[in-house]
Amino acid sequence: MPTPEEGPSSWKSLDAMPSFREYFRCSPFSGVGALALCLRAKPSEMPTHTPLDLKKALTQAGFSVFRTQGSEVIVAERVRENLIMDSGVRIRAGAPLAVRVVFRAQRGDFLGEDDNNIFDRVNRLAEPARAGGFTEVERNITPVVDPGDSARTLDTFYEITLAKDAPDLDKALDEVRFAMGLDKIASRKLSVRP
Repeated sequence: MPTPEEGPSSWKSLDAMPSFREYFRCSPFSGVGALALCLRAKPSEMPTHTPLDLKKALTQAGFSVFRTQGSEVIVAERVRENLIMDSGVRIRAGAPLAVRVVFRAQRGDFLGEDDNNIFDRVNRLAEPARAGGFTEVERNITPVVDPGDSARTLDTFYEITLAKDAPDLDKALDEVRFAMGLDKIASRKLSVRP
């Protein structure tokens, strides 16, 4: 029988799963000695938050949830009374929790500029997050495809994703608040008229 340390990927069927008591050895019902061992457990051995836990915590903290995608809960930004959109801020379940922020610019807003210049704009936009301890984890060029004609590209997003680990849920929510206050989309180039 697989041990709890081997994890769910090694369980071939429900019969092979360890019992609740074996998997969650740090139960308050298993006696004072076992609880003391649980309190000394390494963070990697501690139970992690699920996306459902994160959604509940975000809602209780006053945030709206846009959607859940895998282990990430995407925070919504209320554009109007009846419209919410992806804010670019995500919180990832796991140990440790991680807050991710996506900064972006649209090619259509900066026509005539090359890819490097557009990424420079996004980099400048991300500086306050870097100063707050976030580090770059991804850089993407994402085409926005016409939903009616997959051969047609409507625009292109230039995205830089920054992330920061959080030791606990309260700190993660603080980082979400910080990230929600940042500008995450490069504004249109203003034309100066003589």
